[in-house]
Amino acid sequence: MVWWDRWLVFGVMLAAVVEVMVRDDVVLAPVALALALVLPLSLLWRRIHPLGMVVIVFGAVTVMNVITMAGGTESFGLCSMAFLLLLPYSLVRWGSGKEDAGPELLV
Repeated sequence: MVWWDRWLVFGVMLAAVVEVMVRDDVVLAPVALALALVLPLSLLWRRIHPLGMVVIVFGAVTVMNVITMAGGTESFGLCSMAFLLLLPYSLVRWGSGKEDAGPELLV
């Protein structure tokens, strides 16, 4: 695990907490906050298990969107969930397995 991944996770979590506290239009705020605090942890393992992290995170977000749409509400749509864009990049970057994720991961 690279040291800046920890700071990235901390920053995303902090942004999620601030966003839920500031915005009054967040649907299912406690659930959205819980997801926004748990899902960024996938960034810690994205270099080692990129496909697994894409499947877990995108699967969880898809399930939540289906539940909110079935309940007749709009998606919770937190802006801090933009970290999801890093996961497909990680899949392309480290998904082939031909190259290791870096010597920093051994520390």
